Amino acid sequence: TAPDKIPPEIQQIQYIESIDLTDNLAEEDYTADEDKLLETLKRDAPYHWEHKELLVKALKWARQEDNPSILLRHHSLRHYTAWLKLAQQRKAHGPTQLQKDFVEASTQQPPDVTVDVFIASSSADIDFARKLNETLQIQGQSTWFEQESLLTAADSSQEITNSIAASENFVFLLSPDSAASEECMGMLNDAVAANKRILVILYAATHGVQPSEVIKEPIVFDFRQQDEDFLSNFGKLYRALESNPEHIREHTRLSMRANEWEQEDYDDSFLLRGKTLASAETWLKDTENNTPPPTDLQRRYIRASREQPLRRVSPLAVGLWGAAATLVVGVANILGMFQPVELAAYGHLLRQRSAEEVDDRFLIVKVDRTSGFYLRGKLITGDYEPGISSIPDQALLEGLQVLEAHEPRLIGLDFYRDFPANNPELAERLRSTENIIGICKATAGEAILQQEAGELSNTDLGGYKPIAEVAISDYPNRIGFNDLLDDGHVLVRRHYLYKELDPSVCQVRSAFSLLLAQHYLED
Repeated sequence: TAPDKIPPEIQQIQYIESIDLTDNLAEEDYTADEDKLLETLKRDAPYHWEHKELLVKALKWARQEDNPSILLRHHSLRHYTAWLKLAQQRKAHGPTQLQKDFVEASTQQPPDVTVDVFIASSSADIDFARKLNETLQIQGQSTWFEQESLLTAADSSQEITNSIAASENFVFLLSPDSAASEECMGMLNDAVAANKRILVILYAATHGVQPSEVIKEPIVFDFRQQDEDFLSNFGKLYRALESNPEHIREHTRLSMRANEWEQEDYDDSFLLRGKTLASAETWLKDTENNTPPPTDLQRRYIRASREQPLRRVSPLAVGLWGAAATLVVGVANILGMFQPVELAAYGHLLRQRSAEEVDDRFLIVKVDRTSGFYLRGKLITGDYEPGISSIPDQALLEGLQVLEAHEPRLIGLDFYRDFPANNPELAERLRSTENIIGICKATAGEAILQQEAGELSNTDLGGYKPIAEVAISDYPNRIGFNDLLDDGHVLVRRHYLYKELDPSVCQVRSAFSLLLAQHYLED
């Protein structure tokens, strides 16, 4: 179609690239264009799927006049907060203002907010469960609906357990699939263990499964009654959810605090005091006439809170034991008895910290054993040409292209490469891309001494000099040294940050890590 024949509405639509189907003369041409079209449609597919999911939630929230029961919570809130940070950096198809407002409103919720209803169902009952979830939210009930969660298998079990503990009511959709599902029965067992108010729902797909087979003395709501009219049956369920709210709310609050106390190894700082303790003891007395009853953990938590002021320690005993311990530790420290243990503990703490303190602003790409097998296979098949480096030129070029597509602020190449690239495109990229930072070695150790003694030539010092394509004038901004120090125990715990110039080896002053940090923090 000629450009002037295309309707204005279509002309205004943003497109990624044009695919011309009018110049095809053979079937292979059509196939190639179809492949190109499919590749374009699949590009950034996960991002656009999450964009759509968040937009649907935000629209539902806005159309219900900022209904707080629809706001994001727990894992979903953390997930979409991180997604929004990345989405705002995109040049095209970024987040809408409504999505930003929705995530912002979700972050303003109190951190210990409870959930009114936890809905447990199998995937076969998803249509009925989703209808129930949406109706509850319209009525102002906050929900945790596991079919809409974004949990991975690794995070699912603990997150679901915590969510059940923070829920005031547990609704179980009974069907043959949910009764046979280990996941659904696991959630039901967690709710039973937490003494939650459990409400069982029967509907058309129940097919004769009896509630007594799943739970003793269940509270049952049969949505097959009244000619299966959903809203009429929903009214009975809603009235049950709203009954005795003070008891249920206090039950949930105490469960959360008792669980936190248990997870923190029964730390006294998490116990109840003052008015909160008095309120909990009053609630405990009233539970004889209310359901659900308190759990054993709740009873122990309230009892420990009551007894905490009675646990007194003699000041004299504390002083004597403290003085003796100080004397012993001081003598042992002077003799150096603790040094091996201190170094081992220090190393352990650093390893623990590096595993826990994950920063999503940084990405580390490792060439590990699996990568090595992959590269070797590519060399055997001829896809990559062999060279001096452990990473072939074509593989390094493809890696840089993938990274640069995400517009990184910096790319650090933490491996030695002091020979020119055979691939012209890679050589030009290494030469002209200013945000690529390379390494050299500030001192070559024994190799330098051997060279001075005439046992090695200049060329034998390969692997210590900077990237060959980087001009010497660019060294201060694009090259850093990566020397490490051995502390005498075949372990590395420190490295240099700055040094005087040594023109014979590496003409830079700053360490590779320091140079990356300086460039990153400039903005």
